[in-house]
Amino acid sequence: MSHSDSILLVDGDYVVRQRCRELLESAGYMVFESPGAAHARMFLRTITPAAVVIESDLPDGQGAEVLRFVKREPAMRRLPVVLMSASENAPEAAELAAGVLHKPFSPEQLFAAVRSACGSPHSSSPASPA
Repeated sequence: MSHSDSILLVDGDYVVRQRCRELLESAGYMVFESPGAAHARMFLRTITPAAVVIESDLPDGQGAEVLRFVKREPAMRRLPVVLMSASENAPEAAELAAGVLHKPFSPEQLFAAVRSACGSPHSSSPASPA
């Protein structure tokens, strides 16, 4: 199953997930949430979103592990993944990612990274953040 305007948002921090979800939904994306690497892999075995936005350091592993999982699977190999990182250094496997967001980032930087990775949603154009 494919969702052309959907984003899988993976971050162990509930507050970060909620804020990013609000921003992405205001831009017209359907957002699925995942708290960690294992859940994200399980989700991706069932649903293929338009893109994945994933924290590099998750409570149960590394975002890079999920990124490598995506790139190994023939059906998902072209799925764009944006890594989020609190480190100033490039996160592990950044060369495989469609983009890197360094925390803290602005709503505009989030929108730009997602649009660059998968384009704008068909249903509406991105709204200005409140």
